[in-house]
Amino acid sequence: MRALVSLAAIVPSGVLMGFGFPTGMRLVNAIDARPTPWFWAVNGAAGVLAAGTAVAISIAFSINVSLWVGATCYVLLAPIGIALVATSRDRARSLIAAETAEPARIGV
Repeated sequence: MRALVSLAAIVPSGVLMGFGFPTGMRLVNAIDARPTPWFWAVNGAAGVLAAGTAVAISIAFSINVSLWVGATCYVLLAPIGIALVATSRDRARSLIAAETAEPARIGV
């Protein structure tokens, strides 16, 4: 029973926190695939830095403050996500338009 309660508490937040990076990578790759290795490196470094920072904030202030700082960081990512979605849609539309455009007729 304790395991089920733990899973019920952890799984929803894990899913919400876990879909951001793959979704962001998909959006970035729709715009330009060249920086993909760079984003993997930044994600790894940010994960290590965030873990150490969370421990330091928890020790210095409290676990509650650490949770609020983490939630604030996720909220601050929302405008970036919206911008990525808009940019990837624009890129997809321009690629579709370029593929379906009628070739220019020369000499007609």
